[in-house]
Amino acid sequence: MKIKGEDVDADLAKARSDYEAYKSLYEQGAISKQELITYETQMRKYQSQKDNLMIRAISSGMIGAVHVDPGDYVTLGSPIMDLVKNYPLKVSFTIPERLVTKINLGQSLELNSDANPQKTYNAKIDFIAPRVDPQTRTILVRAILSNPDQFLKANQYVRVKATTRTEDSALVVRETAIYLDQGQEFLYLAIPMKDIADRKDKKDPMGNPLPTHLARRVPIKTGLREQGKVQVIEGIQEGDNVIYAGLHSIYPSAQLVKIEEQD
Repeated sequence: MKIKGEDVDADLAKARSDYEAYKSLYEQGAISKQELITYETQMRKYQSQKDNLMIRAISSGMIGAVHVDPGDYVTLGSPIMDLVKNYPLKVSFTIPERLVTKINLGQSLELNSDANPQKTYNAKIDFIAPRVDPQTRTILVRAILSNPDQFLKANQYVRVKATTRTEDSALVVRETAIYLDQGQEFLYLAIPMKDIADRKDKKDPMGNPLPTHLARRVPIKTGLREQGKVQVIEGIQEGDNVIYAGLHSIYPSAQLVKIEEQD
């Protein structure tokens, strides 16, 4: 992008002429070196202004939005055009501060987007912020994505997946079953009511089903996560009945009616 600057051209031409004239006088001993430096500095100043009229890209990329037309008046700081670099891309995301020990520089990540959920991209972490955001208690992380086909675009949302540890056997529950209360994670379990659960006929005289379970809230400690599932390290046992839906209407000791889940 070139900005017209006839006034700068004129100033530069005059400064060059003055410099050459005073350089000749200096060589004849008519003026001091300090006086010559003054005119040389003036010439360099106008030369710098002329060089700044040619705006060059600082990196390779593609032209995005163009904010001006030929002949428009621009001032210092006026946006002229967008230069978008989609190869490679930098991916920025945040993690809770409690997970900072789970990530490292150079660690591999997997990314995908709603535009093409089946396509997986690989990236590597190249920056971990040295501070925790005091408002969100999260840490900024950035990763480099090669994006060779340039399918992903700048400012596009992606899902980030990092494998921090693998286990052959883990007790997991649905992610929707977990809720947070004052920093503590909880689950609701459905505990059988022995006096009713053992009855063959579980209906009242009106034919309505009798409650067979009571809701019990239990604190838990979680571990690994994957899409839709969370590992539970402490708080429940294998085989416990975990309530994963309708939590807005569940409370401790709530009476529950068991229904068969339909596929």
